[in-house]
Amino acid sequence: MQAYIKDSNLIEDIFNSIDIEKEGRIDFRDFICALSIIKGGTLEDKLRLAFLAYDSDHNGFIDKNELSRLLRASAFSKGLLIDDKELRETVDRVFPLCDQNNDGKLSFTEFKNAVF
Repeated sequence: MQAYIKDSNLIEDIFNSIDIEKEGRIDFRDFICALSIIKGGTLEDKLRLAFLAYDSDHNGFIDKNELSRLLRASAFSKGLLIDDKELRETVDRVFPLCDQNNDGKLSFTEFKNAVF
């Protein structure tokens, strides 16, 4: 079975999370590190890699727009389409539950707690 990622934003986010030195390219070391995390890393390592992929502005937090992209990509990967209104309502309902300190952004710890 082959899987394809059609969301160019998601592809860019994944690329950026693997490009450790932020050089605009993935070298062999970057590739092996990512593969090591995916295949043998702890759950927390895998969550951190996912967090880095969705933190598209690389500020160390996930905001509502980034969460929207995450949810849209997740739905799309399951063959589901979600309209903008439904997505916005979902984010507005879910985000406050995850944002434990109510600062309008999710830290890695808040992201991890939301997943667990």
